Amino acid sequence: GTGANAEEAATENIFEMNFEKEIQKAIEASDFRFAVRLMYLQTLRDLSFKNLITYTHEKTNTDYLVQLAGSAYYRTFFRLTRNFDYAWYGHFPVSQESFSMIQNEFNSFKQQLA
Repeated sequence: GTGANAEEAATENIFEMNFEKEIQKAIEASDFRFAVRLMYLQTLRDLSFKNLITYTHEKTNTDYLVQLAGSAYYRTFFRLTRNFDYAWYGHFPVSQESFSMIQNEFNSFKQQLA
């Protein structure tokens, strides 16, 4: 199907995306998996703006973890990455309840980066 490909293509340029708007749209559509993906990409963008990681589309999540190893952000980012992997690649159903918990973790990480 085209679903995942279209979604992946839609999030290719993380530096031009209006994440707040896209995340809100995904939540309103109850597409919590996609919302988690968007929050993860937004986190990569924020880490990149802070020069904590070097973002390229080709890099894997593991590459970013390696770049953050030894930093104050590593542990939280590791947990966010695991949440994202489960939701996106593991195709775990993300309930509203578990989404709220994941969203809180992303939001507190965002504050930690601010």
